Amino acid sequence: MTWSLEKLKRSEEKIKHSAKSLEQSIKDQCSNLKKVVDRQEQALIAQTKAAKTRYLQRQKEMLSVYKNKHEALTKELELAKHHLENKQPVNFLMDVQALQQKLADLQKSQETCDVLFPHTSLSKCVDFRPTLQTLQGMELSHDSSSAELTIRASICLVDFRTGPAGKRRYSSAVVWQELEWRLLIENKLSTVNGGQKRFLSVFLQCLGRTDSQGAWSLTVATQLRILPQEARGQMFQKWLRHRYDSQHANKGWSEFIALEELEKPGCGLVNDGRVILEAFVKL
Repeated sequence: MTWSLEKLKRSEEKIKHSAKSLEQSIKDQCSNLKKVVDRQEQALIAQTKAAKTRYLQRQKEMLSVYKNKHEALTKELELAKHHLENKQPVNFLMDVQALQQKLADLQKSQETCDVLFPHTSLSKCVDFRPTLQTLQGMELSHDSSSAELTIRASICLVDFRTGPAGKRRYSSAVVWQELEWRLLIENKLSTVNGGQKRFLSVFLQCLGRTDSQGAWSLTVATQLRILPQEARGQMFQKWLRHRYDSQHANKGWSEFIALEELEKPGCGLVNDGRVILEAFVKL
């Protein structure tokens, strides 16, 4: 009997010891779990802060880029409008087509900022389209019966730097002296000193009478030129005189200027990869 009681007591002590061990183990596991949760929470807070910092930094960068574009385009538009209103040749300025491309890029930036950062209200910025329409109308307006005519075209050099020869671009056609005129710009590949060299071919084309009735002819002097787009740039120009008729409707140079010459550092004739060509025509 005594032996049984002692055995029972020992069993009870073992059970108590096991219970304490189990309780301690549970406490330790809970403590470790809390530490893990705390570390994950701190890591998540740190990640959230870092993400917020990156977001704010990205917002600041995008807004800065947008504002810089906004200010630059505003200045260019005002300068172009001033030159055109005073009938001065556009010097070291992008022409209307290039300004339109800049406007499109600006609007894309604005739309991106509006989507990513809806609280910045960039959509309320100035709408440049009316000003551009005014500039375009001023540039293309001319007296069809006057003694002089100016035609302008803007081209992207990337289109002419690579690819096969014969790639063409045209200016808008205008009516002058009851005839329709336009610029033709072409990519020409020539052999020079045993090697291949790319040129811009530039021609003034007369498309004939607007009513397509009767024979026609007109003798004019033409200055084909590339406008400088930087203060240090100088206009590149060539003169010709030609009698246009239905059999001789094109006149210009198949090797007007080599691309490598056009793109020389300091030349000042290229801006944002674009070149502005003009034909100044007079009787």
